[in-house]
Amino acid sequence: MAVPVYRPTIKRKNMDSVLTCMVSDHIGPGSHNRELASALSIFLDMVGGYCLSSYTEAIHFALDSLELHNTDAVVISALAPSLYLKLLKKRGLVPLIADVDPDSGVLLASEVEKCLSKKPKAVILYYTMGYIPDVEAITRFKIPIIEDLTQALGGRAGDRRCGSLGDVSVISLEPEGIITAGGGGILLARDKGIKGRIKQIIEEYSSNILLPDINAALGLSQMKDINKFIHTREEIAEVFSQSLAKSRHRTLVQPGEGHNINVAFPVLINNGLKEVRQYAMRKNIETMPAFSDSIIAMAESIRDPRLKQKSCPNAQNLFWRCLLFPLYPTLGRRNVQLISKVLSTLP
Repeated sequence: MAVPVYRPTIKRKNMDSVLTCMVSDHIGPGSHNRELASALSIFLDMVGGYCLSSYTEAIHFALDSLELHNTDAVVISALAPSLYLKLLKKRGLVPLIADVDPDSGVLLASEVEKCLSKKPKAVILYYTMGYIPDVEAITRFKIPIIEDLTQALGGRAGDRRCGSLGDVSVISLEPEGIITAGGGGILLARDKGIKGRIKQIIEEYSSNILLPDINAALGLSQMKDINKFIHTREEIAEVFSQSLAKSRHRTLVQPGEGHNINVAFPVLINNGLKEVRQYAMRKNIETMPAFSDSIIAMAESIRDPRLKQKSCPNAQNLFWRCLLFPLYPTLGRRNVQLISKVLSTLP
């Protein structure tokens, strides 16, 4: 059986927490939901927020909280998930697709600056592959910021945690995330004013918009070990980086003073992507293109001039070359050794 690229970091004690919730009198949205929102708020130095049953709704409500209107422009990285482009266009918002740093894939402040003439009303910072852009430079433009921590929960920009730098933050709780509740999303606010707007928005819906306690219990149990999980990811990433250095390929590099989160192990293939994938699979190691579901991946189908290769050449290059290898806390010593050997001998 091949080692998958992603695997939820769930241990038996996590399931014990869920089973305890199942035999209780209440498994719908309740105390576990509120406790998970509180734990994340404290971890990220936010004033508070809500656990929702849908990641997509969390994004919608984040946009609503900034009071964006039809035809308002929003800056977003070309390597952000294609879901964002679909949601922005569905709402009548105008996406301003920005290019990225060629060595890390992070949104470039210089690219955001190029968009200022179109008077954007918001910037979406999706921390692609857990790497951290120059957030301080982007905040100088005085544009409201939505931070998506799905792949960077626990990351830092200098001495501040990502999530506390913008106006509102969202986190997916899908199985591929740093923590998972089997689905759903988190929506957190930096100040009481935005939290109040979010509360008003959510109160317009029935309680089923909130994450059930049975799911929240799973996420909450993982939050208690998040620092340990992050440290384990760092240790594995260091081993993989040393092994990859023996090959002719390289990995992404965190720029500046940011502290990235290793959500998977990205490898920039010099050439022969298909050959590398076949080689890894012969060793029972799954790989996947890093940005197959990104905005830049939609370039050929949506006819958006901002997505032409000449407009986002760095993102286009990473789209074609970046391959993901497995990296997660439950990988185990044997699989770490196996993947390390494969990385050092890639064709």
